[in-house]
Amino acid sequence: MCEDSKGESILQAIVAHAERLADPRFYTKAHNHGMEQDIALLAIAFTFPELRKSLEWSRLATSRLKDQVEAIVSPDGVQLEHSAEYQVFTMGILTQARDFAA
Repeated sequence: MCEDSKGESILQAIVAHAERLADPRFYTKAHNHGMEQDIALLAIAFTFPELRKSLEWSRLATSRLKDQVEAIVSPDGVQLEHSAEYQVFTMGILTQARDFAA
């Protein structure tokens, strides 16, 4: 397999992964797993802006992530999971998403 074929195969896998992440039947609402799905979809959209659906994926992931934060974080900024570790986890993953987007 030549290098171009390998690159094309990798890009096809990335697109397939993004399509799966965007699929509402696969999506996990009101849960930290959904938040991670949103961030992964944003990462693909931002890393490969030349892909046909990157803007669509970015908008979808941003909208979903906003809904996720509203569902799993109280107005006071506390993650609603009852484990203290989720406070650290949620802050860390949202900080990583912000830094990546910047």
